[in-house]
Amino acid sequence: MKSNNTPPKEAKGPANVAALRSSPVHNLMPISPSPQQIEVSAVDLDPTNPGKATQSLRDKRREGSLRDSYDILARIIYPVVVCQSPDVLGRYTHVDGYGRLKEALARGQQFIDAIVFPPLSLEQRICMRQTLNAAEEPFDAVSIIHDLQELARIRKIDTSDAGQVKTLVRDMPERVRKYEKDLVMLTSLHPKAVSAMGESYQKSGKTIGLDKLRSIAVLLRNLEDRHPKTVARLGGSKELSLKVSKMYIEKKFSEGSRSQEAIRHVDKVLNLAPVDDPQVADFLEKERSHMELPTFSANERGQDGGKSEITEACRNLTKFLLDIDTEVLTPAEMRALERTESVLNKVLTTSKA
Repeated sequence: MKSNNTPPKEAKGPANVAALRSSPVHNLMPISPSPQQIEVSAVDLDPTNPGKATQSLRDKRREGSLRDSYDILARIIYPVVVCQSPDVLGRYTHVDGYGRLKEALARGQQFIDAIVFPPLSLEQRICMRQTLNAAEEPFDAVSIIHDLQELARIRKIDTSDAGQVKTLVRDMPERVRKYEKDLVMLTSLHPKAVSAMGESYQKSGKTIGLDKLRSIAVLLRNLEDRHPKTVARLGGSKELSLKVSKMYIEKKFSEGSRSQEAIRHVDKVLNLAPVDDPQVADFLEKERSHMELPTFSANERGQDGGKSEITEACRNLTKFLLDIDTEVLTPAEMRALERTESVLNKVLTTSKA
């Protein structure tokens, strides 16, 4: 079954509006209401800009259109966005419009139209470029994660804490906030594992789709639950996410079946295997094919007695419910939760009778 990557619509409640209005770029004004002509050579590229630093294919995809617009119009229509350098008079730091600036540089253009802001902190540049990118481009998780990690570093936020990541996302634009759960999941992985995702697929096939990373994250959670000593021995969850993503790229989950089915098969085997089974450790340590992982029966789960389907379903439901933001629940979602509560109460009452 094909994965549906479309997130639910977000309810824009008072809490979200208040968070947006507390953004470090809220009501920030350029030095002039009109674009300024500035020298292209006076603009310094921001080394933290994801367009320059990640494997996103967004700029590659737009190169032809940018060249055409220059050839047809002989100039750019949409100005780039820069801010004044706090240290050197007459120099600027690039904020938005990397593709346009790169094309101007390649053509040897001397001047470019720019919206010029006063000197901005890195935090302000990140928030501004994410806001502007969201207005122009599809969701690009790799670039967003890159910026969120920078923002977390500046604000001294622990990205392994889901609650803190949610706080970090709150003053991002709506297109970013809609993917909050995925961003929480992605920040729990190794940055190199996330950078292997890419905005779209390369012909080399050396990228991982968002739906596959979701499955890998579930697999890692089960490893933490069932095989904690193995996870610790292999460097912890983040390091292990890098190893598993490498296994995916090297097609260790593609031999003999579709990769999504193979990941589900491995996940099932990990749940059936005895706690910290050495064969599981060997499979991960030597990065073997999923076909080399032995099978286990339910009665081999060891002294923990295993988990019934009900236990497993309750565990998964609990994890899901704890991750819900109750402020954005729709009336239909509230009714569904109330029906679930009613059924649970009925079952529990009957079982105690």
